[in-house]
Parts: sequence; structure tokens; C-alpha cells
Amino acid sequence: MRRCRRASLRSPASNVTGTSDVAERIPLAVPQMGVVSEVIVLEWLVASGVAVNAGDPVVLVETDKAETELEAPAAGTLEIVVTAGDTEIPVGTVLAYVVVP
Repeated sequence: MRRCRRASLRSPASNVTGTSDVAERIPLAVPQMGVVSEVIVLEWLVASGVAVNAGDPVVLVETDKAETELEAPAAGTLEIVVTAGDTEIPVGTVLAYVVVP
């Protein structure tokens, strides 16, 4: 009687070395700024889907004390999650992602 070999349960990709075709998404979150616990997104300076460089100002936020521009954390394409409006956004909330190919 012939025996059948069982197929490996490992993914074929686990045997491959090199780079992945999956893009990395770097979050742009509301940073801790002193004692501030919330911000309001006033205006996006760059539209969703547009290429940005690391350090480019991409969004204008307002705290109870000042307006501040937040910068892109990496070079890539901006993917906006939170729209501008009067809603208070807590520190740590992801506002957008920069998609790095």
C-alpha cells in the first residue's frame, strides 16, 4: 500500500527571503504636548492620496492654548482617517497614516 505525503502547513512565503510586497502604514497620531489632553483638527494642509516627505507639515490642530502643525512621520502617501471639524480628539488618536511602499 502506498502512503501519501502530507502537505506542509507552513506558508510558502515563510521560506522566501527578501522584501515584502505589502506597504507599511506609519501612523500620524496626536502627540503629547505638555498638559494638553485633546486637540481639534482645524485643517488638513495636504489632501488624502498625496505624496509627502518626512517632516512636511500635513495638518493644523488647535489646543486650548495654540495652533500647531503636525508633520508627516515618514515619506509616502497620506491616508487621512479623521476629518477636520469641531470634535475634540484625545492625545494618542491616529489622525492619518503615511503609506510607505
